[in-house]
Formats: sequence, C-alpha cells, structure tokens
Amino acid sequence: VNLHVAPNFTGRVVVQLKEGRHVCDYPLVNGEHIATLPSFLEMARLAWWSVTPEQGVCNA
Repeated sequence: VNLHVAPNFTGRVVVQLKEGRHVCDYPLVNGEHIATLPSFLEMARLAWWSVTPEQGVCNA
C-alpha cells in the first residue's frame, strides 16, 4: 500500500481497501479518534454525559 503521508510522518493512518486494493488513506492528527457509535456513546456516558435520543426517534 502506498500511503499519502510525508516521509517523516509518525502517527496513525486509516486505510480503506476494496477487494484487497488501496482505495484511500487518511492520516489522523493528534486528538482525532475513531469509534463506532455505540463506543462513542459509552465513552460519553463514562464521562458523565447524559445521552438520550430525540423524542419521536426510534431505533428501527
């Protein structure tokens, strides 16, 4: 995979592959995180945030 980062880059990179081939990549900058929505909500709850859906919204 040929990443599009500077030669002296140190850090994390998100790579998207399709059928084993490189589609794109994105270097994460300091402070950026990736998580699923359930993981994000759990982190918010652990930080004492109250996470509630809007009225009338269902999880269909």
